[in-house]
Amino acid sequence: MSPLSDDAPGAARQAARRAARAAGTLAVVAYALIVVGALVRAHGAGLSCPDWPLCFGQVLPRLDFRVAFEFGHRVLAGSLGLALCGLAYYVLSSRVLPARFGLRLAGVFALLGVQVVLGGLTVLLGLAPWTVTAHLLTGNAFALSLAWLARDFAEASRAEAVARSPLPASVSRGMAIAATLVVLQLQLGGLV
Repeated sequence: MSPLSDDAPGAARQAARRAARAAGTLAVVAYALIVVGALVRAHGAGLSCPDWPLCFGQVLPRLDFRVAFEFGHRVLAGSLGLALCGLAYYVLSSRVLPARFGLRLAGVFALLGVQVVLGGLTVLLGLAPWTVTAHLLTGNAFALSLAWLARDFAEASRAEAVARSPLPASVSRGMAIAATLVVLQLQLGGLV
């Protein structure tokens, strides 16, 4: 990605730097949320809140260990969604960033919407294997999209473009195979 145009003031580059830090932080929180989700599953707490979006029909349920795990996962997920709304507001209220990043933000929000629906279905369908797996895969895609967005913001904030030489075909094939194996491993993890 090329940096912001030369006619963009330093304030626009600074806005891109701030957005990069925020998106990077959100990516780390999203990956932490995946770990918390795995811990919810590992502790058998996946249906500790048997309804959705509430927990036992309450906004703030009575907490025991398992309910706290499941409810904490939901609170962290909701907080991440609200923080993403804050980042979107910041980006869309700037003068230069919306044209470059508006569509990408829409894509991140689309993934978030799918993830929220899958999270609800995971509870409402009693941890059906396909919902658990789809929830895990979409969560990873969402976190990766935030990391990618952070990288693009960071590159746009630089005064000069980042030079990238094309990868040799053998390296590209190897990376594609490795990525496919990672996705298959995630899918197996969701099914287990």
